[in-house]
Amino acid sequence: MSLLQQYMDQEDLNHNEGSRGFSCLCKLVAALGYRDRFYRGGPSDLMVFFEDNPGAIQAVVDWIEDNQDCWADELESELEEPEEEEEEE
Repeated sequence: MSLLQQYMDQEDLNHNEGSRGFSCLCKLVAALGYRDRFYRGGPSDLMVFFEDNPGAIQAVVDWIEDNQDCWADELESELEEPEEEEEEE
């Protein structure tokens, strides 16, 4: 068993869904040393983690791309209409 899995088992952080999953992820990154020095835990610790780990951001973007059908309507509504080019005379 990996060191990470041992820690997650010990702290009961093996939840991935909903607010409990989010809370577990925040606790995990804090344990890794990513703590926002101005706040007391939670989402701000996660922000510090993402700011320091661009690969984690890319992993989230890749996951969104792999599951983009879930949000196709929302993404399409955010796209700007292409501008039509005027023909020169």
